[in-house]
Amino acid sequence: MTRVVGFLFVLVVVLSSSEGVENLTELEWWETTLLYQIYPLSFRDSNGDGHGDLNGIYEKLDHLKEIRVDAVWIQPFYKSPMFDMGYDISDYKYVDPLFGTIDDFKRLQKAIKD
Repeated sequence: MTRVVGFLFVLVVVLSSSEGVENLTELEWWETTLLYQIYPLSFRDSNGDGHGDLNGIYEKLDHLKEIRVDAVWIQPFYKSPMFDMGYDISDYKYVDPLFGTIDDFKRLQKAIKD
């Protein structure tokens, strides 16, 4: 009798969990997207100055694609006094020279979209 009850319990669990699989197609994009957060300062140093930069991120895009990242969130890289890890932005129009140039960002942005 105990085996029959145990079997029925397992059957109920399997059937109820398979219902959830059907609902995966109904999820929103943000529920199934792999988002990868990058803090540029410590990600990859492309020029040997001891600080990560935008070109360092560019150099590792193949790796991000390989691990099936769908979207990238890059923490602030604008001009900043760096008292608050870059979140204390002093100029929203310019890339902090520590991270590269606006052209570096445009190249990175295009490569990510491609």
